Amino acid sequence: MLLTVALLASTAAAAPSPHGLAPVFSLPVDWRTAVALTDQSLYVVTGAPVSATVPDPQFSVSAYALRDGRPRWTVAHDVTDRPSAATVTVVGGVPLVTGWRIYRLEARPDVDMEGLTTAYDPATGEPRWTRPGFLVAHHDGEVVLEQIEYAGTPAVAVAYHVTGVDLASGDLHWRYDVRLSRHSLLLGRDSRTDADRDDLPVTDVWALSDDGHRLATLRRDGRLVVRHLPTGEEAQQDLGRPWHDASLAIGDGLLRVSTLLNRERTLVVYDLQTLTERWRLSGMPVTANLEPCGPVLCLRTRDQLQGLDPATGAGRWDADPGWAMPTPLGPPWPPGYLQVVPDHDRIDEETDGALAAAVLDAATGAPVLTLADWRPYPGPHHHPYPIVRQRGEGAHMPGHPQYDPGPLWLGRVAPDRGEVEVLGVLDHVRDCQVGERYLACVSTEQQVTVWRIR
Repeated sequence: MLLTVALLASTAAAAPSPHGLAPVFSLPVDWRTAVALTDQSLYVVTGAPVSATVPDPQFSVSAYALRDGRPRWTVAHDVTDRPSAATVTVVGGVPLVTGWRIYRLEARPDVDMEGLTTAYDPATGEPRWTRPGFLVAHHDGEVVLEQIEYAGTPAVAVAYHVTGVDLASGDLHWRYDVRLSRHSLLLGRDSRTDADRDDLPVTDVWALSDDGHRLATLRRDGRLVVRHLPTGEEAQQDLGRPWHDASLAIGDGLLRVSTLLNRERTLVVYDLQTLTERWRLSGMPVTANLEPCGPVLCLRTRDQLQGLDPATGAGRWDADPGWAMPTPLGPPWPPGYLQVVPDHDRIDEETDGALAAAVLDAATGAPVLTLADWRPYPGPHHHPYPIVRQRGEGAHMPGHPQYDPGPLWLGRVAPDRGEVEVLGVLDHVRDCQVGERYLACVSTEQQVTVWRIR
């Protein structure tokens, strides 16, 4: 049965929800502030980063009780590496703060430099350990850090490491040294367009399994290796061809390899342990990509959205080509749900411009919920019901003194009615994090506010 959520923000105020948002407390911050939310605490990193006018940076890390805003602790963050930015992430209840230096290179964007990650005791704020690198993954008491070292002007990558670190102690579990090109100029993490990929400092691409036991690497000469990290055992496969662009992904005991050569994309699925080829798609367009979509793999091209059997590659369903960005929905959405949004490049006379965001059953490709102007909140969260949002019209561009991203409407999907219960509308809000009972939002007015979800 198809359920339609056509409730618009402009009319929702006429029918107030029995639920809503109640403000709990606010804290003064600035635009550089980073926050992270758990079910009991709000962690805030703020300070003055190094810059042309601030030669001596200062950062602090603070924890606040969610129920009343009571400060739990505040500690100074180590700035011996002279960071120009910092962020905080909570893994397994442990706040991890990464500070890094940013260099502005001529004719290139801001770029991440050598970073340091520190784990803090959630009860006292005492530092547990500090390791070089950026947090890129985590699983079962282990965090994975990526460390790129640069030298010279303009900056050149001289070393690239991926390490597995014990979350509690900081002890090193494993390390992999990624092969580098010798004279590649540095590019920003968000600037890796197709035209720039040959300039990337990284020669290998890599992926880590969810359990942290297997690391897959692909060299530019086509050598594919899967290493079992606890034992050091390896399986190898020679693809027999180089590549201009490549990516690896691991899931459900399979390794997905995507390579681009001479404007043709090849997608191959291997058994993760033995590297036995299961199936492949050759001669695909440049935009072709395989993404995990719960019980299927989503094959997305400009003209196609298809669900494939992961084991065989056989097609299970075809969806409207006007939908794009298939994204599995994590908890609290039921298992096997998939979000798709309109591809505005494909909305034409044929679709009548009527496509709305939808939730699909990933096993069948059938729509189960149409969200109209609402969008599922990005990423998993701990609230019992799915949270959705929509934005009103904003004012000015980011960086403008009077920038306003527009009102943010928040709602939740009732599990038994297939409609949105509007929680409220928040003004001057940049972004929010959703917890089980609380919401933390950073505003453009230099404050972070915690709201209780009633």
